[in-house]
Parts: sequence; C-alpha cells; structure tokens
Amino acid sequence: MINVLRRLLRDESGVTLVEYAMVLSLLSIGMIVGLTALANAIGNNMTNASSSLTNLQANPPYSPP
Repeated sequence: MINVLRRLLRDESGVTLVEYAMVLSLLSIGMIVGLTALANAIGNNMTNASSSLTNLQANPPYSPP
C-alpha cells in the first residue's frame, strides 16, 4: 500500500493535463473579453452609420436646380 502511495505522489502525468486546462481557460476568458469589446465597437459603428443616414434623409444636401 505504501508503494502505491509513493508512485501516486511521484506521478506527474496528470500535471500536464491540469496545465493545459488552465491555459485553455485563460485563452477562453481572453477571447470572450476581446470579442465582447469587438461586438460593442461594431454596434457603436452601426448606430453611428444609421444616425448619419437618418440625418441625411431628413436634411438632404443642397443640389442646384
């Protein structure tokens, strides 16, 4: 029984799996934060474009007769 416990304490193969899981979770969090910021920026640009088109329709530029 003591030998089994010693082998388990020396076994490091599970450590790499934990490290990969931590890296994957950090990358996932970074992607979520980045994509959220990108989505907000795209939404703001679409709102600005919509406002510009609405203002252009309400106040067309001068066109000579």
